[in-house]
Amino acid sequence: MAKRGDVLRNNLFMLRYVFRIVPLYAVVHLIMQALFGLFDVMWGVLLIKLVVDAVTVHHSVVPVLLAAGGYLIYGATIQTAAGYVYEMFAPIQLQKLNKAMQTELYGKAIRMDYARYNDPEYYNQFVWAASQTEGKAADVLDQTAELLKSTITVAGIAGTLLVLNPLGVAVVIIGLAARFGITILSNKAEFKSELELKPLERKKNYTSRVFYLPDYAKELRTSRIAAPLMDDYRQANAAMQQVVRKYAPRLILLRILNGFVFRTLLMDGIYFAITAYQVIVQHSITYGTFAAVTNGVWTLGWSLNNLIDTVTKFQKNNLYIRQLRSFLNDKPQMEEPLQPCEMPRSPKEIRLSNVSFTYGNNDAPTLRGIDMCIKPKEKIAIVGYNGAGKSTLIKLLLRLYDASDGDIRYDGRSIRDYRSEDYRGQFGVAFQDFQLFAASLAENVWMDRVGDEDTERQNVIIEALRKADFAGRLSSLNQGLKTELTREFSDKGQIFSGGEAQKIAIARAFAKPCSVLILDEPSSALDPISEYNLNRAMLEAAEDKTVIFISHRLSTTRLADRIYMMERGEIIESGSHEELMQLDGSYAKLFRLQAGHYLSA
Repeated sequence: MAKRGDVLRNNLFMLRYVFRIVPLYAVVHLIMQALFGLFDVMWGVLLIKLVVDAVTVHHSVVPVLLAAGGYLIYGATIQTAAGYVYEMFAPIQLQKLNKAMQTELYGKAIRMDYARYNDPEYYNQFVWAASQTEGKAADVLDQTAELLKSTITVAGIAGTLLVLNPLGVAVVIIGLAARFGITILSNKAEFKSELELKPLERKKNYTSRVFYLPDYAKELRTSRIAAPLMDDYRQANAAMQQVVRKYAPRLILLRILNGFVFRTLLMDGIYFAITAYQVIVQHSITYGTFAAVTNGVWTLGWSLNNLIDTVTKFQKNNLYIRQLRSFLNDKPQMEEPLQPCEMPRSPKEIRLSNVSFTYGNNDAPTLRGIDMCIKPKEKIAIVGYNGAGKSTLIKLLLRLYDASDGDIRYDGRSIRDYRSEDYRGQFGVAFQDFQLFAASLAENVWMDRVGDEDTERQNVIIEALRKADFAGRLSSLNQGLKTELTREFSDKGQIFSGGEAQKIAIARAFAKPCSVLILDEPSSALDPISEYNLNRAMLEAAEDKTVIFISHRLSTTRLADRIYMMERGEIIESGSHEELMQLDGSYAKLFRLQAGHYLSA
């Protein structure tokens, strides 16, 4: 159960955020709702009593005309102001607010430890925060404004009713107190239901994406994977239905108690009958008072209901904001140095000493006792079958993970002594599972904005594409570097073949000013001969850099200064191509198995 202090602190956290980003809109919004609260008091009790008593008791019509005129002027003024505020001013301010919140969340996601993506519980929290953030800050401000408005309305009408007919206040308080407790119970049930539905929705949405994204189209049509995916989809739907059935009876009962028993029956039925008896039989109140207190009780009940709903929304907000704050306040486990070392700009020695690594959800280590020394500007190849640990080793070199044991040093210093951003900035990487973005070709290579006036950047990009053997394809594109990639936003977007896309990813590594190139299966989409030619050209283009190739195909290994053969997370052999062939071990065996593909290269 949420503590009241937590509810207050979390909502104040979000409210302070709103006042920091859009202070003028926050103040104007609160003032507008306060004025609407006064408007409800005028209409809910005072004006009705004046009009009815003037007709039935023959009071002077002058006060009625003055009150009605003031009411109309006041109403016209605030409605006109509200039209400007909520139709023109508010949308711009809310976009600014949402932009600030999303930008902060995106920044946090970038700083989040890469290892967190392997933690399902944390990843669910991340998805939760991302899906609930937009609009939540505005909701808190809206609810604060509604709280102010309802408080003014309740205070004004309750004060008037206490003078005219105290019984009405008592009836409303009893009804609303009961509904307050019922609403809290409903919110808790809805929140628990959403918590159970969220992972099921992710599973269901995954299946949906698989069936409509082009990435999976070929496998779906040439395999039997569609059947188990559909089965998973049906199971997720069935599980979601079970969650709904689990909470539905409780929510139905609470809705009946809230909507009928403590609203319609008590306020609209019992209280109306009592006041009708007072005016018709006892003649203890005037018709004007009867109309005023009846309408006043309804208005008071509606305002109190809004007040209670708003308070309970604050409680519900607390459940979401708590998740959001937990995510935003989470400290990266990969610590940054308090006094980082200056990052050298030229290629330096990279040394791994007895490095081991175990993923958080695994018992067995993925890497064991890795010893490796990479000299400046050396070209090395890390080879082995799939699952040997090659890609994990690269993630440790990039400090996407910290080693479980052992030490990795760059220029004689632990890589933990450098700022992660500075350290990773020394590496240009072409990942095996690269992604192309819905942006221009230039931006997909430079990985940042590239304007028409950025001729220096464009020249670097063109040179990088040349080094990646993409120059011929570039010359055939009508829009050149401005060519839009993917068809996410336009039917005219360019779709490249697997090999062409891979060359774009390789060009990213060449475009980045760096000391070390890491090419993780950089040409797996090419045939062995083309792969060999491309890799040879890339090595020549990167002669002033340290180059690390990762591959399970050996067409390029003869070009490397040193080869490391990995198996089951360990380095089992190392040396030049000739040395390993003379050793006649696992590398030589693997090379001979593949030799028919590339010996003629």
